[in-house]
Amino acid sequence: MQRILFGLIFCLFSNQVIASHIAGGEIRYEYNGTNYTVYLTLFGDCNISSAPFGSSSPVQFKSTSTGNNFTRFFNLSSTDQPDLSCYSGPCSPMALLPGYTIASYIDTVTLPSASDWVISIPPGSLRNSHVNVYQSQNTVIYLEATLNNSSSINSSPRLAAWPTVFIGANLPIYFPLNAIDLDGDSIAYEFIDPLEDPTTPVQYWSGYTPAAPLGTGGIRQINTSGNNIKLQGNYIGSHALALKIKEYRNNSLIASYIRDFSVSPTSVFTAQQTIPTATSSSVFDIYTCPGQNNNITIQFVDSTVTDSVYVSVDPPVIAGWSFNANTNAGPGVGSAIISWTTPVGADPATLPQFSIKLRVRDNVCPVRSAADYFVTVRLQPCSADSVWPGDANDDHTVNLYDPLNIAIAHGKTGAARSGATTSWVPQYCAPWSTSFPTNNANMKHADCDGDGVVSNVDLWAVANNYGKFHLKGSGEQEKTTGAPELYFDLTGVVLLPGANASIPVRVGNVISTVNNLYGLATRIKVDGLGFTASPTIATTNSWLGTTSLNFTYPVSNSTVDWAHARTDQQEVSGHGVAGVLNFTVPVTATQGQTVHLSFELPKLIDKNGHDITFNAINTSLKVGFPNHVDELNAAMKVLVVPNPSGNNASLYLSTTHQGMVDLQIMNVMGQQIWQQQYQLSAGNHELILPISIAPGLYSVRVNASASSETTKWIKQQ
Repeated sequence: MQRILFGLIFCLFSNQVIASHIAGGEIRYEYNGTNYTVYLTLFGDCNISSAPFGSSSPVQFKSTSTGNNFTRFFNLSSTDQPDLSCYSGPCSPMALLPGYTIASYIDTVTLPSASDWVISIPPGSLRNSHVNVYQSQNTVIYLEATLNNSSSINSSPRLAAWPTVFIGANLPIYFPLNAIDLDGDSIAYEFIDPLEDPTTPVQYWSGYTPAAPLGTGGIRQINTSGNNIKLQGNYIGSHALALKIKEYRNNSLIASYIRDFSVSPTSVFTAQQTIPTATSSSVFDIYTCPGQNNNITIQFVDSTVTDSVYVSVDPPVIAGWSFNANTNAGPGVGSAIISWTTPVGADPATLPQFSIKLRVRDNVCPVRSAADYFVTVRLQPCSADSVWPGDANDDHTVNLYDPLNIAIAHGKTGAARSGATTSWVPQYCAPWSTSFPTNNANMKHADCDGDGVVSNVDLWAVANNYGKFHLKGSGEQEKTTGAPELYFDLTGVVLLPGANASIPVRVGNVISTVNNLYGLATRIKVDGLGFTASPTIATTNSWLGTTSLNFTYPVSNSTVDWAHARTDQQEVSGHGVAGVLNFTVPVTATQGQTVHLSFELPKLIDKNGHDITFNAINTSLKVGFPNHVDELNAAMKVLVVPNPSGNNASLYLSTTHQGMVDLQIMNVMGQQIWQQQYQLSAGNHELILPISIAPGLYSVRVNASASSETTKWIKQQ
C-alpha cells in the first residue's frame, strides 16, 4: 500500500520531480549560522535516453519524537556532466562509455532541536537498471541522512565525490575517503545494501549477495589506514552499491548519511586505473578572517607516475568576493594555487563557511580517472578592524579619552555585533557608514556594547575594561595591509590527548616576506589546556641562524616569554621558521576542546633596534579526534611533525604496550625505502625520521605485536 501511495504522489508531481531512473545520490547538510542548508545530489547514467532530472525534487523531514513530518520541494540548482571520456563528449548516450550527469538540489530549512531527524527522498524515484539488483517496474531508490541536534548543531562531513563510475573488469581501483568534518567529529565508514525504503534493502540477482554485491571474486573493501575504498568487479555492467558515512561525537553516534552509487566494470580497460589523491588533508579545512589575504596550495599525486594530473578549480560565486586560481599539470603530480582577499564586510554570522570545488583527473584513456575534492573555508570573527569593547576611539587603550568619542558619536547607528559581549576580546562588526574625523577610525568602535547604537550605556564597557590595552601587532586588531606576518603554522598539526605537540612559529611567507630582520620578542600564550608546566620554544633549526641568542621565561603554566635574535650584526630577509612551540597535551584533554594560541606584546627589530612593521596572527584549533571510530581504543597512535616537513621531521608515537616496534617508510609505489627497529616502553616517544630521503609523498608504518598504524608524510626538501 505504501509503494502505491508514493507512486501516486510521484505521478501527481511528474512535471516537477525526477522524471527518469536514478543511478545514485546522497543527502547532506551544513549548519549555516542560523539554520540548515540541505544538499540533495543525484547521479544519472547518460545511457538513459530521457531527461533524468526535473526542475525540483521532494525531500522529506521527519522527527518522531517531536511530531515533525513535512516535505519540501527543492529546486534544481545546477547540473554537471564531467567530460571524462577520451572518445566522446561529456554525456553521449550511444557512446561505448556514455558518462554520467550530476544534479544538485539545494534549500535552506529550519530544524528544531530533536534527537531523531531523518531527511530523505520519499520512496517513489525509480532506480536505474543494475545487473546485480532485481529490477522491476516499481523498483525505487531511497536516500537518507540522519541528525541529532538535540544538544548541539552539526554539519555533515564533506567526502570527495566519485559518483557512477566505469572501471576495468578484473582490475582493482581505489577511491579516496578524505572526509572533512566542520565540527571535528570522528568519521566512520560502512558498506550497506542499497535501500528501497527505510527498512527494505534491494533484492540481489542470483550470483550476487549482500556480502558480494559485485559478484563472485569481486572486492568491496574499506581501507581505513589508507583512507580509501578498494573496488573490483569481474562482471560487465552497472552495479549498485551504498556507503554509509557516520559521525561520532564523544563516542556517540550523532549523524549519518548514505551515498548510493554505481560501479560499471567494462572490458574497454586494459590497465589498472589510479585516481589522483591529495598529498595533505589539512589544506581542505582552513580558516579566514574578514580583511585577510589568503593563499593556499594543494598538490595531488597519481600513484601511476606516468599519468599526467590535471586540476580545475570551481570557486563559489559570492557577492563581493573574487578568487584567483593558478593550476599546474605534470606527470604524476598536479597542483592548484588559490588566492583571495576576504572582504572586510564579510560576516561570519551569516556566512560561517563555504566550499571551493576542485576536480582532479589524470589523462589516461578511454576514461580519465577523476574525483571531486572540496576545500572548506570557515570564517571566524577576527576582523582586521575588530571592536575591543571600551576602546571607543580605536587607539588600542581604554582610558579617559574614550568617553569623549562616545559623546562625539552619540546617537549614531549601524550594524550590531553578532553575539556581542563587553568582555575584553576582539569582536567582528561590519563597518558603519561614519568615521571619526581625527583618526578616521570607524564609529562602530564607539558602540562598546554592540547593540547597534551609541549611547550612555556604552560607558559601562569603558568602566569594565578601564586601563586595558591591545598593542598594534598583538593579534586580532587593526592590521597593516601587505605587512609580513608572525604566525603559528598549523599545517599537519593534530592535538591528541597525552601526545606531544610541535607548532612552528613562522615569520613571513612566500607572498609577504620580512626585510632586515635581526630579532624578535613575544609572549606566547596557550589557552584552553590545563598544563602542569610551561610550554617551551626550540630554536635548533631557526631561520635566524645558529649565531643567535635565545631567552625564554616561563610566566605561567600556559604562558612563556621568548626573545630570539642574531648576535653578528647581520640581518636576514625572506621568511622561515623562527622557533618551534612545544607542549604536551594533557591526557585529560577532551576531544573537540578548543585551544587558543596567541602572541602578546610582540616586537620585531632590525640590527639597529628599529621596529619592523608586521602583523601577529592569533589562531585556535581543537584537540583532535581519531580518524576512525576503530581507532578510539587503538593500542598505538602515530603522528609526523611537522608535516609537510623540510629536512627535520619526527614521528611522535604513543603506545600502551612495551616491546619491539618496526618503523618502515614506503614510497607511493609501496616500496620500502627505509627501515629501523626500536625497543620501546609504554608511553610517548619521539623517533627522528631520516633526512637523507628525497622529497616526495611517503607512508610511514609502525608495526608492533599489539597493533600496526600507518600515517602519511610529505617531505618537501
